[in-house]
Amino acid sequence: MSSAAAFVPENEDLRVLATFFEGIVLLRQDQNAAALKKLERYRNRLPVAYDVESLIVQAQMGVAFDAKDYDGFLSGAQALHQRRPQDATSQATLASAWACKYAVTGETTFQDQALLCLKQAEDMAQGNPDFKEYGERIRYRLATREIIDRKEFQKRFPNGWNGQKEE
Repeated sequence: MSSAAAFVPENEDLRVLATFFEGIVLLRQDQNAAALKKLERYRNRLPVAYDVESLIVQAQMGVAFDAKDYDGFLSGAQALHQRRPQDATSQATLASAWACKYAVTGETTFQDQALLCLKQAEDMAQGNPDFKEYGERIRYRLATREIIDRKEFQKRFPNGWNGQKEE
């Protein structure tokens, strides 16, 4: 899409779509701040079916997480869950945000919320193997009260985490 937009620079629609797809790629690469800029740039120019607002919320959550703003992360996770209440990933993201709140405060009500949301997410995911790592990461956060991102988790536990001690 970026090539097409560069090839036909006078076509604004191609530029809008290219920027949208660039934002999605950046979001998938955990480059949240850059993704947010791309996604917000033409948010009002894309059809509702593209669900740009949910992508923007995801980028905002990533920015908050990266800044260790776990209240902002939780707020975004709650907003995303409202938009997608039957989505396992949005439910797991809510669990992740509650787990972050527990990790920094030790408040057991946050831990309880995280475990409840995680159980609901796992029920929704119905054994999806792609979901397994996310659940393990949330459980690790709850068990250790250490908040690490996906990249660090995968580096430390390339074969997954099942409650074992780090080597």
